[in-house]
Amino acid sequence: MYLAKCHLLWEAEKTGIAGPEIQESDTRWGRGVFTKKQALPHLLLLFGLVVSMALIWHPTNKLAALLPLPYLAWLTVITSITYHL
Repeated sequence: MYLAKCHLLWEAEKTGIAGPEIQESDTRWGRGVFTKKQALPHLLLLFGLVVSMALIWHPTNKLAALLPLPYLAWLTVITSITYHL
């Protein structure tokens, strides 16, 4: 369903004719997929998965355990910027 609406939107933009069945709110990039309250559990899960991945790799290879740390820092910065907008 989502792909069909995206294709209809793409066709409408290409031809310059938009029908009443296509609205910007129908697309996921129109207003966003989640509200901030709905996105928080997903972000916490993502943070937890990254940290757990680093902890699981630590006994095997210490360098491999350090590799997710820049990604974790990037997630922190992007999350704080998004929540302050």
